[in-house]
Amino acid sequence: MNHLLVIGGTDPTSGAGVQADIKTLYMLGIRAYSVVSVITVQNSKGFYNIFPLAPEIIEKQIKAVFEDTTISHVKLGMLYSPSIIETIAKFLKKNLSQ
Repeated sequence: MNHLLVIGGTDPTSGAGVQADIKTLYMLGIRAYSVVSVITVQNSKGFYNIFPLAPEIIEKQIKAVFEDTTISHVKLGMLYSPSIIETIAKFLKKNLSQ
């Protein structure tokens, strides 16, 4: 079974973000792991706020997943900032099997 890591933002309505990705991957028979990069404040009526997590927190989440399982693929969603993108890219380049 493929083990896919989803990195992205949340959506409390599960219409997008890591929640929607996990639902879709489950229906396709793919085991999904998730790392949250951004917390959103939204509902079906509107988008109210966004809170990016510190790159160090994101890196620790990714490291914990990689310590637990072998990831075969990564799906990226909302990453928010260059520093978050750089942190993720550096970790994946060093730790993702080719």
